[in-house]
Amino acid sequence: MTKSRLISLRNIFLVIFILTILWLCIFGVGLNSGGPNEVILTVYIPLFTSVITFLGFVITTVLSFRREKRETRDAELSHKQKEIELERARLELEQLKKQVNKKKK
Repeated sequence: MTKSRLISLRNIFLVIFILTILWLCIFGVGLNSGGPNEVILTVYIPLFTSVITFLGFVITTVLSFRREKRETRDAELSHKQKEIELERARLELEQLKKQVNKKKK
């Protein structure tokens, strides 16, 4: 999956999550007619579970973006290192050619 696809899926999940929490807060309290224990069971426990799930999602997303940045940086450094090695090899080859030409003369 591309980064833009992941971002769009994340945004869709965020909207669904917020709508679900709002639905639970608005309509969940009116569904129970019992005591405070039923309120805890029908509203607060699912709300707490949803918040923890959302936090896990956010943390996972942040960590994956950080990993992608780190991998990109490592790839760039590796590419630059290979360019430097190639340039060094080119210079050595030129020096060897000059030495061979001096010996032939």
